[in-house]
Order: sequence, then C-alpha cells, then structure tokens
Amino acid sequence: MQPNHTRPRRILFVGRWNATRSIMAEAIANRFGTTEFRAHSAGMSPGGAVDPLAESLLRRRGYETEGLFSKHWQEFHPATTPWDAVICLSTRATGTATPYLPAARVEAIWAIADPSTLRAQAADLAVAYAETWRILFNRIDSMLALPWGQLTDRELTTRLNAIGGMTSAEVDPALAA
Repeated sequence: MQPNHTRPRRILFVGRWNATRSIMAEAIANRFGTTEFRAHSAGMSPGGAVDPLAESLLRRRGYETEGLFSKHWQEFHPATTPWDAVICLSTRATGTATPYLPAARVEAIWAIADPSTLRAQAADLAVAYAETWRILFNRIDSMLALPWGQLTDRELTTRLNAIGGMTSAEVDPALAA
C-alpha cells in the first residue's frame, strides 16, 4: 500500500520528442489534477520546441501553454526525485522505451500514435490532433480517478496499463472503482 501523501503525486509523461503527446498530457493532467497531482513531460530525443499544432489546440481548448517546453527525460533522472508514475506515450514501433528512473513507483505504457508524424492535409491533421487530445483526456480522467492510496504498486501498474488500452470513446468506470 502507498503511504498517505502530503505532497502532490508526481506523474512523468514520456514521448519520443516531448513536443506533442507528452506536452498535451502534461497540460491536461495539471489542469484537472488539482492540487493532488503534478504532471511533467519529457522526451527521449527532445525536439527542442512544442509542436505548434498541439500548442494551438491546447490554447483553443483553454489550457495554459506558457511554461510548456521540450525537455530531455534525463532532467528528471536523479534517484532522489520521487515519481508516482512514469507513463510512456510512444508506440513500440518507434523503439522508444520508458526510461529507467529508480525512484519511480510504477511505469506504464500508453502507446498513442504521434499526429505530428502524419503527412496529411490541414483538415486531416486537425482531426488527428483532436483525436490524440481526446484519447489523452479520457485516459488521464480515468487515471486521476484511481484510488492511488489504496492500491499496491502491482495493482496500480495493472490499472494504468489497462487505461493505456482505452480508445478515445472509452471511459471505463470500473478502472477507477
């Protein structure tokens, strides 16, 4: 069992470039996680800038984008930094794995296709970015509803990975029960 928390639960979302998906996840989790959660994002090979289409989508939906920037996961590597969860958003096809962070309570995979890699017309890109946001929003909503303090590490890992299998239309209340 996880001991009572006096600090916000820390979540690290890791993507390949920390420009699109992980940036969106950080913004969503920080907006809806209130004071109980604090999300960060990082990349295995950071692109150096936030994807302008992702930033525009977040702004249109009322998210704070100031302070979001692309950074390497090693900025969060010290063993003394306690992470309650590290969630990798890259698909296995990219060869990107969740970084090893010794102070991480649990690790999970939420493989989501990266809309920034699509070569499509603007309208199709807008749909792809909106779908990515929708998937992240639903998964993060389910994640925030979990009874974190009542779950063992194994139970939390199982539930986070199950959430990672959700599609954009799914929100399974049983995962949060």
